[in-house]
Amino acid sequence: KRMMIVPLGLLLLASCALASPLCGSGTLAAFEANYTSLGTACLIGDKLFYNFNMVANDGSIVPDSTDINLAGDTRYPITNPGLKISSGEFFLFAGNTLDVTITYNVATASGSPLLEDYSLVMAGGNGGLSRYTGFGTVTESFSNIGPLQVSLGPGSASNVGAHVAFNPYIVGTSVTTHLVASAGNNHMDISYIQENFSEIPEPYAAVLIGSGLVLLGLRRKRVA
Repeated sequence: KRMMIVPLGLLLLASCALASPLCGSGTLAAFEANYTSLGTACLIGDKLFYNFNMVANDGSIVPDSTDINLAGDTRYPITNPGLKISSGEFFLFAGNTLDVTITYNVATASGSPLLEDYSLVMAGGNGGLSRYTGFGTVTESFSNIGPLQVSLGPGSASNVGAHVAFNPYIVGTSVTTHLVASAGNNHMDISYIQENFSEIPEPYAAVLIGSGLVLLGLRRKRVA
């Protein structure tokens, strides 16, 4: 009998995907406690999310991870899955500042380099009046590419976004979300931070998978 040889990494990731719970809605504390490694990751479409952590930096209010909510964005689970971070503790009163860092990892369940780009949206504001001095900034860093930043301030839009392309496409990356905000002389509200990872178009993915099957077929012929 002929045996098809499948790379061990693909088998491990596939088994993780089959066993992983869906990334529903819960507190950051719950994500930190339950999705600690690739083996215990939660799943959206074919994306695995794991290794969650939060650190509050000096000089700011210290939010409680049980009051920060994470929700899986399943509107487009295959082509553009993601996470939504929100908390009432991101609402600051005059004189308050916030400086927190949230980290996690994301990877394709198939083990194939299908992650094409990352998009970031931050919603919030402080009334949009120039006499208010509050601001909010989110800086994203990745293990494979430089930082990406969006900011809200007096008179700015209540919803800002940016994206970065992964070139070449990647299997996974670590994500660092650094949120800095100040209420200034009034207030500042960061309603939510939305983070999504798009996948390469299906025809290209099919070509990659087809190429892999061709290589397996050639290997089987050589063994035979």
